[in-house]
Amino acid sequence: MRLNRLLTILLVAALAATLIVPAALADNPAGGDVFYVDEEDIETSDGDGGVGGIGVGGGDTSAVDPTQNGKYWLDVSLYHAGMNQTSMGNIAFQGIKALLITQNGEYRLQVGTQPVEASGYTTAITEVALPETTPATGFRIVLTGSFTTNTKFDGVAHVLNPTVRVFELTLPNTTTEYIPIRFKVPYTPMDAVGAATDGWLDARLRIYWSSVAAAATGAELDPPTAIAKGTSSLDSGAGGSAADAEGAPSYDASDRTTGVRITAAEGVIPEGAELKVGEIKENAADAASKTAYASAKTALEDTAAKFALFDITLALDGAEIQPDGTITLRIPIPAGFDKSKTALYRINDDSTATLIRGNVSGDVYIASLTRLSLYALAEGFEAIASPADKFTDIDGHWAYDYIKYVVERGLFTGMSETEFDPDGTMTRAMFVTVLGRIAGVDVSVYSGASFDDVPEEQYYAPYVKWASEKGIVSGVGGNRYDPDASVTREQMAAILYRYEQSRAGATATGSLSTDGATQFDDADKISEWARDAVAWASANGIINGMGDGTFAPKSTATRAQVAALLSRYTQEYTV
Repeated sequence: MRLNRLLTILLVAALAATLIVPAALADNPAGGDVFYVDEEDIETSDGDGGVGGIGVGGGDTSAVDPTQNGKYWLDVSLYHAGMNQTSMGNIAFQGIKALLITQNGEYRLQVGTQPVEASGYTTAITEVALPETTPATGFRIVLTGSFTTNTKFDGVAHVLNPTVRVFELTLPNTTTEYIPIRFKVPYTPMDAVGAATDGWLDARLRIYWSSVAAAATGAELDPPTAIAKGTSSLDSGAGGSAADAEGAPSYDASDRTTGVRITAAEGVIPEGAELKVGEIKENAADAASKTAYASAKTALEDTAAKFALFDITLALDGAEIQPDGTITLRIPIPAGFDKSKTALYRINDDSTATLIRGNVSGDVYIASLTRLSLYALAEGFEAIASPADKFTDIDGHWAYDYIKYVVERGLFTGMSETEFDPDGTMTRAMFVTVLGRIAGVDVSVYSGASFDDVPEEQYYAPYVKWASEKGIVSGVGGNRYDPDASVTREQMAAILYRYEQSRAGATATGSLSTDGATQFDDADKISEWARDAVAWASANGIINGMGDGTFAPKSTATRAQVAALLSRYTQEYTV
């Protein structure tokens, strides 16, 4: 979830966390965030190259051994049970260091929580438990408290006593990264999600072993009792240009009856917009609902065995509006649905259906949309075929799942009808195109020439024009963009830096000359125009060094590596 409007890293923090190869993962025994691409796997160039070798990572743990008796501070967060995305409950954990107590080969991790305010609701975690799948070998509540909610949920202030302030897990080792847990956080729209499980929500505690630091012998965990404020998602979309949406805050709204939830980033949905959701049943009494259900039934008769139908709209000042960019829709999956065959369909006015690809996370279906309408969550007669199945060169590839994900969401296409070219170069044209697709750019708005070497008929032309008009790219000089050249690490940093600066309400600053954390042994090789961007990206953990003290500004990467980067970005920040 986005805590305290941490907007400056909505796009790029996840981008950095993705550009890795399996070898890098295997070489990191702690399973943490110290990832880098081996230089031998990356094509390098003295000129403009690609996006390779982006090191991602936490602190230096070489001098700290958490297997030795003592106490240690480290970072944790709460993740979704089945998807690489921060859980709604992470507001309660954000910014609180966990305390690891190591004694004679036993590893006890104490985790703190605090009350939260998210989207106007105030609450706290009242129960924590371990599911049968957890690798933890012990559990206890260490410290409790009490909290009184506000009245937004149902007009009543509820006393929560006790609440969980500190709980303790006995870990099997100091390398396991994810620990499945269950928790309750009552009197919020999540009650609809947990209705079938007596309020329990499944999640995973993520442990960042790369952040471990020695603690004093007498250190104790005493989490704050103040309310942590934030919205309830890490969702990101693209800001649009509509006057009524510019500068609007991030949006997060849920329908209490159906559990349907919509989230969006700044500038996508105007402040004050109201989410309206109506579930339409087959036996509906009014004529409009009967017509809508009949239309959906006709559209899905050859596709779905059963479906749940929802009329989802936004209203502002009594008028129906559409989002000005990408939003994220979450719909609880009805009991009895086969999740492997569940998919979302938009029901069109002509009684046809459009498949909207998304993800199943626990008991919720999650999809990215650009407009609201009549949607059916359906159980199909058979599993939905993936458009990635047509590619003959990705079977067995380490990035297969990443490639499948980005292709299914329309972020990448193949280099031909049957080839994805996973080990091919990522060009400047490709990179800006994918960024534009993530931003939900309306290509019809950006026509005409932008650079002399960007023909208007090329697929990437409107995206380059969009990026140029937004000040995200400025070309390579002489009114040239050099679209077929590989995009380098420093170019990526600069493009992302400018993109973040262009977003509504977002700020990004950095300086190699003033921030000691961003000094690199090869700083003199970083182009002058990219220095602030590299400083910002490094200081925020977006694009780190190569692990040897260098930044390698001219290193490049493959399409597969960027597919991995973008799939994790969209899962963690836009779904």
